[in-house]
Amino acid sequence: MQTISNFQYKIQQSRVQIARDYASFTDSLNVAKRLEHSIQKKPWAWISTLFFAGITLPWMLHKSTPFKSQERSFIPSLEKQKKTSFLSQSAMLGASLLKDKTLQLGLISVARLLLPIAQEAIVEYRARRKNDREYPSVK
Repeated sequence: MQTISNFQYKIQQSRVQIARDYASFTDSLNVAKRLEHSIQKKPWAWISTLFFAGITLPWMLHKSTPFKSQERSFIPSLEKQKKTSFLSQSAMLGASLLKDKTLQLGLISVARLLLPIAQEAIVEYRARRKNDREYPSVK
């Protein structure tokens, strides 16, 4: 015959098991936590996927409009063009490319993706450098 204390113990154990099951169920439904775990487990797969998505989505969502030629307000002469540096020529080319909104949006989305990753890498690098300065290793 079972005593009251045995019943109380079984009830307490069943409550603990129900609490564990509930906690694991809520963890499985927590999308943000699952996504964070997945990103930590496979960061390069997420980076490459978001990079290509950031590049291709603006072109996929871009409405097709007929091409309109833009008039140039400034046409450099051949002599001036020879004298300009490579840096200024590349800056002019970059400015003309950034007029295209799809390329601009793609670059902005890639920069938004890579900025937090770069910040984290810089913080880790500075922490390692600080640690190396405080505790120099004997070589």
